[in-house]
Amino acid sequence: MRPGRWIGLTLALWALVEIAVFAVLQNAVGITPILILCAVTAAIGVLAVRRAGDRAWAALRQAAEQPATQPSLSNAGVVFAGGLLLIVPGLVSDVLGLLCLIPFTRPLLRRLGRAAFPSVARYQDTTGLLRAQMDRDSVVEGSVDEAAGPSATNGPQDPPPNQIVIEGEIEP
Repeated sequence: MRPGRWIGLTLALWALVEIAVFAVLQNAVGITPILILCAVTAAIGVLAVRRAGDRAWAALRQAAEQPATQPSLSNAGVVFAGGLLLIVPGLVSDVLGLLCLIPFTRPLLRRLGRAAFPSVARYQDTTGLLRAQMDRDSVVEGSVDEAAGPSATNGPQDPPPNQIVIEGEIEP
């Protein structure tokens, strides 16, 4: 099954779960407290997204200077995702969003995010290269594979599977 179909099915299932939880709680406590709760969590979500955006920007600036700031950038991403979940109307998404805002749950959520989205986690290893591109006097260490030799066509080749290919120019 294609990834787009999985996403559509997941969103449809999520909506059904949200509606079912809303209906059960509405019968238990009434509609007014639930609507107030949704409005309050949406306001908290907007504040969390704004705060996480500011922190992410500061973490990006700090990461440019010091590569050891990766967790602060990841924390800002988890808080941002939590804020977005709080903005989305629904009680299940509110619970998940609040879990993202609790500091001691963030390391677990970061690990789950890396496992769920490995293609995004793969790019975390490129922070050293990005830092080297910003610093004109830096040296990127590497090696040359002499056994490979020049290609027969001396033209562009397809990249090997599951490897990141960085294209660019050598400046004097």
